[in-house]
Amino acid sequence: MLHRFRNRRAIGTRSAVLIALFFLCRCVAAQDGVAPQELTIVAFGDSTTALRSTVDEVYADRLPALLKAEGIEAKVINSGVGGSHTGHLKDNALHKRQHALDRFQTAVRDHHPQIVIIQYGWNDSWVDTGGEEAASRISLDDYRANLRYMITTLHKDGAKVILMTPNRPKATMEAWRVERTEHYVDAVRKLAAELKTPLVDVWKAYAQYDAIDGQSMDDLLVDEVHPGDRGHALVAKRLAKQISTLVP
Repeated sequence: MLHRFRNRRAIGTRSAVLIALFFLCRCVAAQDGVAPQELTIVAFGDSTTALRSTVDEVYADRLPALLKAEGIEAKVINSGVGGSHTGHLKDNALHKRQHALDRFQTAVRDHHPQIVIIQYGWNDSWVDTGGEEAASRISLDDYRANLRYMITTLHKDGAKVILMTPNRPKATMEAWRVERTEHYVDAVRKLAAELKTPLVDVWKAYAQYDAIDGQSMDDLLVDEVHPGDRGHALVAKRLAKQISTLVP
């Protein structure tokens, strides 16, 4: 047991050293008048991350300019896929595509990112038939386990992870569906706290937007669930602020 503990501690120490060296190189380069090393960021998620014909710029498109204004050069790779959930195709095959764990290696780890943004939830929590008594596509326990695996694996790789909750839907959505997804939102919040992972709470941010006089949460969406340009702009600003706290 002591041997395993020492191994885990060694892995954690190496990860911290790698991250520190990356940002130290940025600082030295800046002081020497050399362009700082470009940060590689992967945005990993479902259709709320993926490119969308009804949106001019999703949050991944907006991030480089926002970060550049903070003096951070970044390449943002959008690995969002519409209809995907956190598991494997065999876990729920309604949408015939590679899901998060099917493509985790190629879509995320193979890019050797310094930062990974993860946002999943709506496809996991969704109930296709049977109403409010039926099971979600991916159970809450499996959703939590899938996210935990991705986070802990990336931490071992030396990457920083930023978790995002799903966004709120339009007010017209059935109350039981909203309540179901909110359990998945809470799971993200608890994982972020437990694993000491930065969190951008999009669910909460939408509610805060809606609470301002003259603003409606529905204006952030292009349909019942998917963010429009306003929604992506809101998320991008919060992500840029969070990322800037991770960069010395």
